[in-house]
Amino acid sequence: MSERTGKSCTVAALLAWIALQLYTDVDILASTFCTISFSSRTRAFWGAWCMCLLLLDILLYFFGSRRLLRELRWYWIICLAGAAVLPVAGRVSILIAALLPYGQMFFFSYALLWEGVEVLSWDTVNACAFVLTLLLSAAHVGWMVWLSRRNHEGDTAGRRLSGALLLPVWAVFQLISGVDTLFNSSLICGAYATYTAWSWITLGLWCLGLLGLSGALFSAGQRRLLRGLRLYWLFCALSLAAVLVLPPLQEAALPVRLLYAALTPLFQLLALCWFFLQKSMGLSWETARSAGVLTGLLLCLVQFAYMTWLLRRGGKEGVGSHGSVDPGTEVLEPGN
Repeated sequence: MSERTGKSCTVAALLAWIALQLYTDVDILASTFCTISFSSRTRAFWGAWCMCLLLLDILLYFFGSRRLLRELRWYWIICLAGAAVLPVAGRVSILIAALLPYGQMFFFSYALLWEGVEVLSWDTVNACAFVLTLLLSAAHVGWMVWLSRRNHEGDTAGRRLSGALLLPVWAVFQLISGVDTLFNSSLICGAYATYTAWSWITLGLWCLGLLGLSGALFSAGQRRLLRGLRLYWLFCALSLAAVLVLPPLQEAALPVRLLYAALTPLFQLLALCWFFLQKSMGLSWETARSAGVLTGLLLCLVQFAYMTWLLRRGGKEGVGSHGSVDPGTEVLEPGN
């Protein structure tokens, strides 16, 4: 990706995040006026807000200009100051909270404490949201300061390291969310009665980790790592294709399903399709299950094609067999 295209994508991600920030803040705060009730739409937009913020941070790491980083640093400083005065703001606290990520943090605290561990105390939920808003704002202030001071030239080693570090993190969430989804679901009737807020949070982190890993590999993925991931996604695609071709695998014994849960994204996609198709839209479990398997197969094929494209892109740019697929790498011909 060229520098100009990367900056354009960064600006687009920033505008999308601002729109989601305003919408989800108003929606979440409006849902807490009378009775606390968050709809499926609110949960979906909150997840989109989290993914968009992560994508923006990744794009800023690779393509953030000094001017944009400076402006975002001031925004997060204002958020930090606003969060600090929020407990003593009185009636204007609602207006201040609407400009901060407090609503998103309140929703996260509600899902984590009220629905997850069942801490039945609004003071605890509000205090957790307040602390999380402070931490998020302070972390982003530090992140913007560090990005502003970082030397963008010759930082290929740091980009390679980001991909190498994100892979084991995503692998851990793959294992945890897959096994957790398996034991909290019934593949016969499609009931996720014991699927808790912790389960959804883990599933969301799995999605965020996959998105972050894909972005890091796009910027500077090592060829050896890309080859390994291409083989992994090919294995996942063949495994999910076997589920479609051999229907008995859908009702296989626990050890087989445990292998699918630990190694493939099957059960994560089943949970997502169950939520969007059966719970939200009222479709049958058979439809949601078929859509989950097909979506998982499509995801694996897209990731396989993505890894293949990254390898070919690096090969066309003349990178060595163990080098990085960094689009900025140049190779000099002998005699030049």
